[in-house]
Amino acid sequence: MPSIVERVRLWSCARRGAAIDLVLDRGRENRSQLVFTKARGRDAVFWQSPRTRKQARPNVRTPTARAAGIADLEIVADSHEQYPYRFANQQATVVKRALPCGDYGLVHGGRLIASVERKSLADLVTSLTSGKLRYALHHVIQILFGWDGDHLHAFRAGRRAYSDPFFTLEDTADEDDIRVRDACRPGVKVGYEYDFGASWQHEITSQKAFTLDQGQVYPVCVAYQGSSPIEYPSEENPQEPEPFSLTDVNRKLARLGRPVCA
Repeated sequence: MPSIVERVRLWSCARRGAAIDLVLDRGRENRSQLVFTKARGRDAVFWQSPRTRKQARPNVRTPTARAAGIADLEIVADSHEQYPYRFANQQATVVKRALPCGDYGLVHGGRLIASVERKSLADLVTSLTSGKLRYALHHVIQILFGWDGDHLHAFRAGRRAYSDPFFTLEDTADEDDIRVRDACRPGVKVGYEYDFGASWQHEITSQKAFTLDQGQVYPVCVAYQGSSPIEYPSEENPQEPEPFSLTDVNRKLARLGRPVCA
């Protein structure tokens, strides 16, 4: 169970889009931010302070204070981390194995109780909007077709299939290891199957490259045809397809992305 380390009065707590800005009632290190997003298909909350936002700048040192009352802490580094932190000056042992989310985690009783994603804010935005298959296409397709996301999915690009590594589907590669620009090449059709029982088949093709508009939030749906399909059709209780709402879809897509800035 988590424990309360410190209680501090708040001067300000303001929601700004996908983030909450906090100002604490103390003299030092009083500003921080909580960013709400998704990581590997799951809801995630990232905490960052002015110190963590300066990670890309020189002369930033990793804190070396030792944790009180802990003889040794086992930190799990995700198997995809090529150069994991060693925590050489801490009472910690680093082991590598696959994590369902995050780059580093704490496991207790066989259960992941905490995880940390090592990203700069710019890298986080890139991953969510224009990078890996899952972030760039899977969530977009779910919104476009109104799927609830409760079933397995897989991509097929060329002769290879890709899926969520958390479920370790047979004969599929990690969909985090391929980016949209590599999969959706001109003349190449990418397949997307959702719900292996109902087997909803989608075909994705790259038709045109264009210059991004400044201030426009991406991804964005520009055209559609027909109504939204019924995910769970029933002969005993037939339902009418819901009309496709371009406004509602783009409102949901906007939560995945960010506006393009000059």
